[in-house]
Amino acid sequence: MGNTYDAFISYQSSDLHFAERLFDLLRTEGFRVWFDKARLLPGYDWHREIEQGAEAVKAILAEGTQNAMNRFNRRVSPQDQEETEE
Repeated sequence: MGNTYDAFISYQSSDLHFAERLFDLLRTEGFRVWFDKARLLPGYDWHREIEQGAEAVKAILAEGTQNAMNRFNRRVSPQDQEETEE
């Protein structure tokens, strides 16, 4: 690949609008951002490209939208939550 990026945006498809806005904002500020919608083209080996993109960045930005937090909270059992609160 040979390219290095400042950030890699990881997101759920339901939060695409948020990810697109984040991508636009970071690019406007001069950051080099790996974003699948801007990087992947038909015919590419998407799995390999994503893997290489994640390895060629300084930071991976995981979405932090309310949708993402709700999905995470549903996956954590009440016992897990009690352990993290102690």
